[in-house]
Amino acid sequence: STFRRYLIAGLITLVLLFSFKGEVILSNPLTILWIAIPLFIQTNLIFALGYALFQVPSGWCADRFGPRMFLALTVLLWSIFTGLTGLVYSTAVLLCIRFLFGAAEAGIYPTASGAIYSWMPRHERGAAQGILFVGSRLGAAFGLAVVSWSVVHLGWRSAFYVLAAAGMVLAALWYLWFR
Repeated sequence: STFRRYLIAGLITLVLLFSFKGEVILSNPLTILWIAIPLFIQTNLIFALGYALFQVPSGWCADRFGPRMFLALTVLLWSIFTGLTGLVYSTAVLLCIRFLFGAAEAGIYPTASGAIYSWMPRHERGAAQGILFVGSRLGAAFGLAVVSWSVVHLGWRSAFYVLAAAGMVLAALWYLWFR
C-alpha cells in the first residue's frame, strides 16, 4: 500500500537523521574543546576516508544481502562505533574507531536507495528519495542543538552512549518491521 511504502521512506529518513549524530558530536564546539584542532581535522579526514573507501563495497553488500539485513547491520555497526567513541582514551584508538565508523556508515545511502527502488513504483521514487534526503539535512540542521544539549547535560562521553543506544533501537525496529 502507499501508506506502507511511505512509512518505509519515513523510517529510512529517520535512519539518515540519526546518521549525522556522530559527526555532529565531534564537530560540536563543546567537544572540540576536548580535542585539539589538528586531531579534529584528522578524525574528520579518517572518517571521510573510511566512508569513501566503503561506498562501493557497501553497495555490493546491500545488493547481496538486501536492505532489511544490510541496513540493520549498517545502523547497528555505526551505533556500536558511536558508543565506542565515548570510551576512547588515545588518539590511535579514536582514529581507528572513526575510520571504522565511516566504513560502517558508508552503507546507508546505497542500501536506502535499494530499499526505495524495491518498494516504490517508478513514479514515486523521486519523491521518496526527496523524503529520504530530508533526514540527512534535518540531522545536520537540528543535530547540533540536540547534541549540544546532551553534551552539556550528560557529558560528551554519555552523549555518545545515548545516541548509540538510540541507533541500536532504530536498527532493531528496521529489522523487525521491514520486509
